[in-house]
Amino acid sequence: MMPKAPEGMTLMTEAADRFNMERDGGDRGFNGLTFPMVDFAAKNDLAWLKELWTLTTSGQRRKVVEAKQQVELKASHLGIRARSADEMRMSLECCMPDIKPPYVIDQPFLLAITRPGLSLPLFAAHLTPECWKDPGDFGA
Repeated sequence: MMPKAPEGMTLMTEAADRFNMERDGGDRGFNGLTFPMVDFAAKNDLAWLKELWTLTTSGQRRKVVEAKQQVELKASHLGIRARSADEMRMSLECCMPDIKPPYVIDQPFLLAITRPGLSLPLFAAHLTPECWKDPGDFGA
């Protein structure tokens, strides 16, 4: 059972009161408001945070190697509780070489496949984001 909702967290009561009020002088034709009870939980992988880094106060580099999130929402006639927790695992990199990031093609581009001895490309295509997807198994 959930503990009593804190002061100011009377969402369901306020919503029911507002729903029962006449709007623009007309009756809405309802008597009350019923919310469903909710017990929701989700765990999310925050992989997009991997490789982010920060510096410690002594200048050493720390890199995110794993990041996760847990979200919970519970609602009943007693109130609503929402919780979220993030967890990150970081590594301390003491001898990190200065690695340049890769060049990322993030705009439409022209692809040409050539072969020595030919004056024209064997294949040429203008490739846009609509076709940027995993091709799966080539079947070779």
